[in-house]
Amino acid sequence: MQAGLITALAAALSLSAGGAWATPAQTPWVRVTAVIGGWTSAGLRVQTTGDFFNPAACPIPDGYFVDPTLSGAQLFWSMLLTAQATNVEIQLTVDGCIYSRPNVIGVALRRP
Repeated sequence: MQAGLITALAAALSLSAGGAWATPAQTPWVRVTAVIGGWTSAGLRVQTTGDFFNPAACPIPDGYFVDPTLSGAQLFWSMLLTAQATNVEIQLTVDGCIYSRPNVIGVALRRP
């Protein structure tokens, strides 16, 4: 009985820890081509130049998503709108998927 409980507990921990082992990854430097908000969330989807970077194999490859509940969401939105308006390059840090798209957890801007 105790061995079965330990096995079940180990299996549950391995399943619940899957997201915790995700590794953030950075896109190549790209430019913003579109920012899209609305529909079912107050979040922001961003589309960029270059090849779609999707290390978590998220099922919808039409852009990256900034979760509106993320503490830095408003800062990221401002940075992305600025990047689009000024045509500077961005680099996104993504980690896992949200709304079936790569989840943005960081934004960097640069003038090449």
